[in-house]
Amino acid sequence: MRTRASTIGRLGAAAAMLLGLGAAWPGGTYTQSAGPERAFIVPMGHEWITRLAAMEVLGAPSSVAPDKPDPHDPRRNWAYGKGLAWNPKVDAGAAPAEAARIRGHKVSDSRYASHYKAVYDAVIGERWVDLAGHRVGVSQFANRCWTAVAQEAAEAQYDHFMRRYDDAGPDGGVRAARESQARFVDYFVAAATAAKTMIRVQDGGATTQAQTVDRNYFLFGRAVHLFQDSFSSEHTVRIAEDNYVRIRQVKSYACAKGAEQHSHSKAEIVLRPKSGDVIWTAAERRAPGWSSYTPSNMKPTALVATEASRDLWAAFIRTMALPQTQREAAARAEAQTLVAHWLSFDEAEMRGWYDDPARRDATYVLDDDQTGKGKTQAQCMEGVKRGYSQASYIAELKEDQRVCLYNVLPEIGYEDQFDPQTQVWYAWRWRNAARLQTPPAGWRPTPRPADTSTRVRLQSVANGRYVVAPVWSSNETPVYAREGAPLEFAMVGPQSHAMFRSVDDPGLFLDYRTSGAMMLFARPVRQPPAYGLAPAGQGWSMRETSWNQYVWLNGDRPYLNRQGDPKTPEAQWRIEGLRQQGAGGAP
Repeated sequence: MRTRASTIGRLGAAAAMLLGLGAAWPGGTYTQSAGPERAFIVPMGHEWITRLAAMEVLGAPSSVAPDKPDPHDPRRNWAYGKGLAWNPKVDAGAAPAEAARIRGHKVSDSRYASHYKAVYDAVIGERWVDLAGHRVGVSQFANRCWTAVAQEAAEAQYDHFMRRYDDAGPDGGVRAARESQARFVDYFVAAATAAKTMIRVQDGGATTQAQTVDRNYFLFGRAVHLFQDSFSSEHTVRIAEDNYVRIRQVKSYACAKGAEQHSHSKAEIVLRPKSGDVIWTAAERRAPGWSSYTPSNMKPTALVATEASRDLWAAFIRTMALPQTQREAAARAEAQTLVAHWLSFDEAEMRGWYDDPARRDATYVLDDDQTGKGKTQAQCMEGVKRGYSQASYIAELKEDQRVCLYNVLPEIGYEDQFDPQTQVWYAWRWRNAARLQTPPAGWRPTPRPADTSTRVRLQSVANGRYVVAPVWSSNETPVYAREGAPLEFAMVGPQSHAMFRSVDDPGLFLDYRTSGAMMLFARPVRQPPAYGLAPAGQGWSMRETSWNQYVWLNGDRPYLNRQGDPKTPEAQWRIEGLRQQGAGGAP
C-alpha cells in the first residue's frame, strides 16, 4: 500500500469522506478495500493479490467466481524468468501437511473470499501495515493520527518499499532498496519463528473490528505487504522490458530530492484506475459481485505481484511445515531467495537511472546538482501541504506522531502484544475518545518488545493435575484440574497483577462465576481479573486482587472464595513456565 507517506491512504480517506462513507481504506501501495462487500468504492488491491496467490498455491475449495478459471488470463503466455513464479510448490517434504492443515481450517468470508483461516489472517496482517487499527474519516484527530502513525512516519517508509524524506539522490535510492530488502527478510523470519498463538488485533478502515488471528500468519501479512508494495508503480520503478521483474528505482512521497514521487492526488483512486496503487485496468473493477475480479482485468504489474506472491506463500508454507527449531535458518534462506528473484536491483543502474532526463516523469524532484526536467522540492511540497517546506512538514508530522502515540493505550488484558514498527498495541483504545490530550513535555514513546507475555500452564499441587477444559465454549468454559490436555495461557502483566489469557482463544480469560467456580470467561463489559502471585509451599498462591481471595482446589474444581488458604496444598499451584522474577509486562 502506499506507505506511510502514502497518498493512497490519503486518497482513500479523501474519497471516503467525499462520498459520505465516513471511512477510508488504502494505506500503501495497492489499495485496501472500502465500501460494501464486492461493490467496493475503493476496490480490493493487496487483499485480492494475497488471496488470489494463496488460492493458486493451495487450491480453492470451489470453481465458481471468484475462483472460476479465467480463459483470458494473460499469464498463460508468460515464460519462466519473465514474470512467472519460480517455485510455488508445496507438494514435497513436510509442506503437504501444513498445506492440508490450512485447507482443513476453512472460514466463512464473503468480503475477501479467503476461504481458509490462515489466508484471512494474512489479509488482516497486511491491512494492519496500512491502517494500524485506525478508523479513518470519523474525526479530524482520527485522520491526523492515522496519517502520522500509520501512513507517513519516516521510520515506516521501508515497510512500503519507499524512500524516507531524507533518502535523497542516488545514495537515497540504493539505501531505501537495501533497507526495504532487509526488512522483508526480517519480517519473514519473525513471522515464521514467533511462538504459535492466537492474538487479538484491531482491523481498521471504514470501521474498526476486533479480529482473532493466528500470530504467525498475521505477522506473515507484514512481509506480504512490503513485498507486494514493491510492485506498485507508485512505489518503485520497474519496466516492461523484463516484465517488471527487477527494480530500477525507488520513489518517495515527501518530496525527497533526486526521486520521482508517489502521486499526491486525493481523488485518483476512486475516480479512475490511473493510480499505480490500483491493480485494476478499467471501471469494471467496481462492478457488483465477483465477475470483474479476474486476472484479465488486472494490470501487468499486479499480475507479476501475484506470481511473486505465489512464491511467497509457498515459501512460507514450506517453512511453517518444519519443526520450530529448524524454521529460522529455513526462513532466512527462503526470504533471501525471494529477494534475489523479485526484489533485486543493479546498484550501478540505480545510481545512474535519473541521469537520463527521459526517465524522469512529471513528479521528479531535482537533486541539488541537477538541472533540466524536474521540479524543485518547494514546488513538490505544494502538492503535499501548501505553504510548508519539507522540514516544517516533517517537524509537524513528528509532533503529531508523538501526540497521537501518547493518546493510544492497550486494551486491558492485551498489553503484551505490541507492534514495534507503528509503536502501538495490536488491540488498542484511545486515552480519551473525544479529544487528544497533550503529552507531558519531553514525553517519548517507550520502546517495547513485540511480545511480553509468558506462556504458562497451571498444575495443582494438591492432586498433581493440570488445569484443563474438557468441554470448550467461546464465552463460558468450566475448568478443572484433572486428566486431559493442559490449558495454555499467555500470562500478561507482572506477578503482582497477572492476567491469564487463553492461548487458543484470546477472548477468554481465567475468571470466576459468582459462585466462585473458576471458568474461562469472555467478558467485554469489565476488565479481566488479575491475580497476585507469591511463592507458597511447593508452588505459588494465586490471590485475586479485587476480592483478596485465593484460588483453591475443591475436589477437581478450582474455586475462588474465602476458603482458599495459601498454606494448604489445595491453594498452591505450580505455574509451569513462570520466571521467579517478574513475568510478563505492562505498559
